[in-house]
Formats: sequence, C-alpha cells, structure tokens
Amino acid sequence: MKQASIELQKAYLISIKHINLQEKIKKDRKRKRTSRKSIYKGGSSAATSDLKERIQIRTEAERVAALRKAEKTLQAAINKHNKLLKEQGIAARRANRAKRDRVQLAIARNSLLAPEDLILDREPDKAPTTIEDARLTREGHLELFYMVLQLEAELKGETKSYIDFPKPDLLIKTNNSRVEQLNHDEFRESSPIEGILQESSDVESNARSIDSIQKNADFSHVI
Repeated sequence: MKQASIELQKAYLISIKHINLQEKIKKDRKRKRTSRKSIYKGGSSAATSDLKERIQIRTEAERVAALRKAEKTLQAAINKHNKLLKEQGIAARRANRAKRDRVQLAIARNSLLAPEDLILDREPDKAPTTIEDARLTREGHLELFYMVLQLEAELKGETKSYIDFPKPDLLIKTNNSRVEQLNHDEFRESSPIEGILQESSDVESNARSIDSIQKNADFSHVI
C-alpha cells in the first residue's frame, strides 16, 4: 500500500511537470508567432501550428488524467480486498473465541465435545491463501494493472502493442512459505526405489537358492 501511494505521488508530480512544461512551450510559441505575424501580416501556418499544439496539450492532459484514474482504481481494488480480509479475520477470531468457550464449558460439565469446535477457523488477514495474498499487490489485479502499464507506456511515448510483465520467481508460495522447485535428476539419483528393487531381487535369488538346496539335499543319513 505504501509503495502504491508513492507511485501515485510520482505520477501526480510528473503530470504537474508536464503541464507546466507545455504551458511554457505554449507561451514561447505564442510570443514567436505574434512577432512573425507583425512582420509578415499572415498567420495561416501559425494557426495550424497552434491547433496542433492545442491538440497535443489536450491529449497529454487526457493521458495524465487517465493514468491517475487508473492508479486510483487499482489502489481502490487493493484496499477493498485488504478490508475484506480484515473483516473475515475479525469474524474468524470471533467464531474461534466462541468455540473455545464451548470447549471449556463442555470440559467443565464433563460432556462430549462437538467435533467442529475442535477445529479453529482460518484467519484470512493473518494467514491468507496464495490467491488472497496475491490480490494484496498490484499484480494480483491483472486487468487494472495492465491498464496502468499501458497508460504509462503511452505517456512515455512508447507504442508497444504488448506489455513486458516482470518475470515471477520459479517458487511456489503457500501461506507465506517458500517451496523450492524440485530437481528431478537429483530426486532420481537419491531415490531409494532402485535400492529396494535390488534388495528384492537379492531376496528372490536367495529364496531360489534355498529351495534348490532343499530339493537336492540327501537327508537319508538322518533317518
């Protein structure tokens, strides 16, 4: 949230800087155009240039306004999701307190415990799922995030038909824990299956040897 606020402030400062620069350019061109008119007593080319300049300034202002609106919409979506998780967390803690009270009461009365009271509810604000945690970031709202990136590219004068998203880590994140990606080659080398099969083969070979000895042995001297 703090990072998003900083980005909004940066976008606002950039928009102010662009507007001031455009106003300065406009005044300078108007001064030159007025001087040119007094010399040549014309102005058709100057009028065309003025029209193009106005269109450019208006387009720039519209892009800045659209970017600010998209940033606000994206931040509002993040805030809304954060608020929802907090509300669900409060409800879960309230339910868990009620479960603990019922368990203590059942113990005091020496009565049976309800199975559902033995399992506490998850608190989404403290233990969010992978999806819930992702939606607390800008990247978790893909459509809005894409719109912001597109408007930023247009404001910088880039005309890409696609957006280069940052590459995610090759890690799985589950409940704030990181799980390394498995190396299957190492897994096969360290797998005990081959050893088990070898041991099983040795056992079968030994069993066949024992059977052969029993069949060929002569126990006549024992009788």
